Amino acid sequence: MHECFDLYGWNGYPIRNFNDWAEHGMPPDRKLQHFKPGRSAYELAVLYTKTGCPSVPTELRCILDSHEDTRGVIVERGKVERETPLPCSIRGNRCHDISLDGRLPLVEVFVSIEGKADERFGDTVANELKEAFRRSANTDFPRRLDCLTQYLLGIPAFNDPQRKVLNPAIQNVPYQLLAGVAATLLEAENRGARKAIFIVHEFRTAKTNYANMQRNAEALNSFLRLLLQSNGTVSDKFELESAHLLRFPVLPRAIRSGGAYLPDIPLYVGKIRTDLLLGTKG
Repeated sequence: MHECFDLYGWNGYPIRNFNDWAEHGMPPDRKLQHFKPGRSAYELAVLYTKTGCPSVPTELRCILDSHEDTRGVIVERGKVERETPLPCSIRGNRCHDISLDGRLPLVEVFVSIEGKADERFGDTVANELKEAFRRSANTDFPRRLDCLTQYLLGIPAFNDPQRKVLNPAIQNVPYQLLAGVAATLLEAENRGARKAIFIVHEFRTAKTNYANMQRNAEALNSFLRLLLQSNGTVSDKFELESAHLLRFPVLPRAIRSGGAYLPDIPLYVGKIRTDLLLGTKG
């Protein structure tokens, strides 16, 4: 039985099949750059519409049911390329590849899907900071970065009051993961959900490189180790297993900066893989 749900494109257009997704799923500039066979944006569209309607793929159903806190979640609606404003800055919204609204008997659930073939999780915090200062000497990116690291990791992003000297502990963190987890928590609150789920959906295709996929796995694991360590969990050897959903401790407080804050909502993180080369050589 297909678990169909209502799905909408970035502009609110109803998506009923792959053709609708291809036409209305992404803004034209992003579609031109990312919507190509073998890459994550395209393969997400194929997988989530392969039954003839937008539906929950087996990989997602299995990981949701792998944890007692999320078992049996019913996905009711979703949106492609939903944007969530991040705190402490008026620019640079976080874009969820797919956002899903679900429910359990007593609670609403929000799921953010981050699609990946072998594309990087963006650039490192250190490089993003350099780029921000290149664009403008008065950028508010340092303030946002400090806000995110204080809340999620319990540590300052900088070693000086002027926010010029980056904390070595976070300089190699992929900014996309930091922003993605924060935006998942924020959007969950925006939508009245009491559980926030961040899932990396990885695709192995004819266009992916194994070494790049391993690089992404280590980047994700390193970030999650830091998240665990910041909350008092020893995790030097932690590795996130595919198809397993884990609850991660979030600091039991909200760091407020200029009126902005991140909510105290239970956070779950998982990774799933769709192998489109299964059964082929190589």
